[in-house]
Amino acid sequence: MKKIQKNKLFIQITYRDLLEKLWLIYLFKVNCEVYLDPAKINSYNIDEIERAAKLLDKRGISRRVHAPVCDPDKEGFDKYKEIYYKTSRFCKHLGADTIVMHVEGYWPGEHMYMWKEIADFADKNSVTVLLENHQEISAKPIIKILTAINSDRLKACFDVGHFYVFAEKSVTLLLSDYAGDLIKEIHLSDNLGDMDSHLPLGKGKINFLSFFEALDKTSLDPYYTLEAKDLSGIIKGILYLKRIGRL
Repeated sequence: MKKIQKNKLFIQITYRDLLEKLWLIYLFKVNCEVYLDPAKINSYNIDEIERAAKLLDKRGISRRVHAPVCDPDKEGFDKYKEIYYKTSRFCKHLGADTIVMHVEGYWPGEHMYMWKEIADFADKNSVTVLLENHQEISAKPIIKILTAINSDRLKACFDVGHFYVFAEKSVTLLLSDYAGDLIKEIHLSDNLGDMDSHLPLGKGKINFLSFFEALDKTSLDPYYTLEAKDLSGIIKGILYLKRIGRL
């Protein structure tokens, strides 16, 4: 049985809450994945970001950044790229080396050059971009992008909850679709299969026991991010992982 090492466990927190809830990260001795608000991507205070980075450095806390989620039908292709570049700058000031972002319908084909551009930019800036499944019914679009670009700076984030709601296949079968070491991060939250409700682990219908057993059979050694709606959800998620022997 593979256990999740503490240095590989993250909790997701909004940037708005980051400075106010640093005690929460300190309490659980976990790392943080900072979610950026799309409405405030243009108004972040650089001094504030760098102050947060220093506080996190003092405690040895790693951080990643989740790019704002945008609607491609409303925002458009150029806006999507703009958000990525702004998120990259935020990463630099926060001292983060990884960006998680949704594919948002910009699939292979006409947009493949965009993913190449993003991968090249990530390489120049020593940042890794992880493409997260959202409403995709299969892993094929993301896998096609990753295999075509074939960059160490462009990999996958496997969101268990999203696949459980939207995918045509079971979560464990989807896991086997990703070849080699494409998956670098796994997002953990539970739901009832009807919507991405971010329930605490063990409070929905996802069979995490079988998921982790399937993961044990791979050579993957990913990072894990607990996505919870509140403090209670984080506590329940951590306790659940301990109860099933994964922490």
